[in-house]
Amino acid sequence: SAQRIAEQITAQQDSINLNKETLQRAHKRQQVLQGELAALNALQKTALGQHQEQLNAWLDRQSLAERPRLAQTLHVEAKWRTAVETVLAQELDAVVVDELASVMQSVDQWPENTLTLYEHDAQADNTADANTLASQVRDGDVHPALQHVLIAEDEAQARQLLPCCAPHQSVITPAGLWLSKRWLKIIKPADTSSGVLEREQQIKAHDDELVVVLADIEALDVAISNAETQLNSLRESETNVRRTQQSLMEDLAAAKGDLRAQQSRIDSLDKRLRDGEQAREQQRRLMAEAEHALQAAREANETAQTDAARLTAGKDA
Repeated sequence: SAQRIAEQITAQQDSINLNKETLQRAHKRQQVLQGELAALNALQKTALGQHQEQLNAWLDRQSLAERPRLAQTLHVEAKWRTAVETVLAQELDAVVVDELASVMQSVDQWPENTLTLYEHDAQADNTADANTLASQVRDGDVHPALQHVLIAEDEAQARQLLPCCAPHQSVITPAGLWLSKRWLKIIKPADTSSGVLEREQQIKAHDDELVVVLADIEALDVAISNAETQLNSLRESETNVRRTQQSLMEDLAAAKGDLRAQQSRIDSLDKRLRDGEQAREQQRRLMAEAEHALQAAREANETAQTDAARLTAGKDA
């Protein structure tokens, strides 16, 4: 019915409006994520030395331009990211290669820039002692330097562990206090290389969220398009139903007109029939009166004849 279609149109329009509001929020979130990603990537490229044109040109010639930097391959527990940055420091911008020997053989001339290449060993045994910084790295090749760094919750625990350290070992805290028996290092928050691992995780999180947001936008676009197609179909159905109703109403009005005309003719015929009945009734009445008068006249005539006969007989006697 038209009422049911109208209700479906209202519900479909409400659904479209809701999806458009959701789509608008998704687009805003997309813009925010893309803006934040651009800023994060710019900072990260600066921290990892990826804006050095001469070095980039050299890496491109060696087919190494697309290789990740070491910081981009590390998955470190959040609590220990500052500690890992402190230990690896200048090696975080190292270009990760599959095989260092093959790179060395193919290079005719080394770049003038500072360069670190780090060989990724997919077959390496990354099992690490639980009390070392290497144990805080997940899903990746563990840098050998982290194997020799013990972890302590704070400075007091670090000092307790220090006497037990071998000459090649050191101790570090989550805050980045790094010390051995003969030296001590404290990370500087203002250092441009600090926060590289944390920023890399933010970039990955933004990338992951952006993928989801873009998928949501695509799904919403499809849903809105399909809903608008259905809405147009419903509106077309509503138009057809209204046209049909209008046609039926016109047919009904015409039928009612014909019915009134028929009724008028019936009423006229009925009146004529009644009038004819009345005329016939009057005719029957007049005929009855005439017959009665004729009978009376006959009787009177007979009486007159009888009286005349009596008078004639009286005279003859």
